[in-house]
Amino acid sequence: MNKTIGEFLKELREKNNLSQSQLAYKTGISTSGIFRFENGERLPSHDTLEKYAKLFKINKLYLLKLAGYFSDEDLLDYTSPIVNEKIEEQLDTVSNDTSSTIPVYASASAGCGRIADAEPVAFVNVPFKEYDCIGVKVHGESMSPTITNDAIVILKKGAEVLSGEVGIFFVNDETFVKRFVEKDGIILLYSDNTCYEPIIVTKKDDFECCGKVIKTINKI
Repeated sequence: MNKTIGEFLKELREKNNLSQSQLAYKTGISTSGIFRFENGERLPSHDTLEKYAKLFKINKLYLLKLAGYFSDEDLLDYTSPIVNEKIEEQLDTVSNDTSSTIPVYASASAGCGRIADAEPVAFVNVPFKEYDCIGVKVHGESMSPTITNDAIVILKKGAEVLSGEVGIFFVNDETFVKRFVEKDGIILLYSDNTCYEPIIVTKKDDFECCGKVIKTINKI
């Protein structure tokens, strides 16, 4: 049975281990409003759903469709038929606790919000429930054979990357998928392809970790 918007919002909150008061603090929505949304006493407004979408990293269209603000015909005015089909797939998996549909971006810069209003190039189904994951297409052979050219990596945004793990990093406005190594205060970004030299990150560099790569879908 499909969930209502209230049931879905309650599930989002609980799966992220937030109380109603904690969610109210993070979003600016009143605690009483959250209670009424989750119990089906009140329909969230467009602005309210935008706050949920921003906090939980969900496309706002998913929530608007589930809340009944958009019909199938309306969605076609805002998205291509392919994207609309994927939105339907996302809604179909709301009641499935073992999988989710996530957007795939052509670059990490787009997926991590460095390019304003970037649109996903595709959607993929993953066998787990994550509300802060995206897919990113990888270009090049520097991480081969671990990650091949044109592979899709699943990035958990904002997750800590421990030494030896693979993540996506911004260094001086360039994006890299690399293996993170930190020793004695020195950060090295290694390629699994030994033909490539490691990147040494110094204090002078503008460095940011976008998140951790938790799964790879390599091109066959």
